[in-house]
Amino acid sequence: MHIMLDLETMGTSSSSAIAAIGAVIFDYRNVYVEQKFYRVIDLRTSLGNIEADTVLWWLQQSDDVRTQLTRNQFKFIDTLLDFKLFVDAIRSRDKEKKVCMWGNGADFDNVILDNAYKRIEQQTPWRYSENRCYRTMKNIFSFIPVVAYSDAFVSHRADHDAINQAYHMTKILSYLHDITIEEP
Repeated sequence: MHIMLDLETMGTSSSSAIAAIGAVIFDYRNVYVEQKFYRVIDLRTSLGNIEADTVLWWLQQSDDVRTQLTRNQFKFIDTLLDFKLFVDAIRSRDKEKKVCMWGNGADFDNVILDNAYKRIEQQTPWRYSENRCYRTMKNIFSFIPVVAYSDAFVSHRADHDAINQAYHMTKILSYLHDITIEEP
């Protein structure tokens, strides 16, 4: 099973404060939007670093984008434990007990979340060998367009970004699946 992860953060380093976690389950052909995870984290409880340049970037975003980071907030530790339960539930349904965790960048989403689990002295809910990089695939297959999955799509909202990335990834995986290699 595959999970597309998207974080909204207050920095770009591997120890950045996490403002929101979004994730959705997908496979080679489908995105299971009804099986998503979304939590906004109360930054007062987040244990990561906050970078001024990123805060200034957030301040330049639309009211809708900024406002989504202040509604229905959860405590940092509770959010990480809830996400762990989400991943564990997906893993338990997979016959191979494997979960591929896709993040947008080999050094961003997955690494930041992994470091967050270390800060609360919890094991990351996926194995190192299950890390996958959506950004790499997006760049390799740049001829496959990224299109908003819905008119309701809000960029920089973690669950919407995760869903949009998962839809794009299914297009890439479908393309790869449909390629036939002719024997010489």
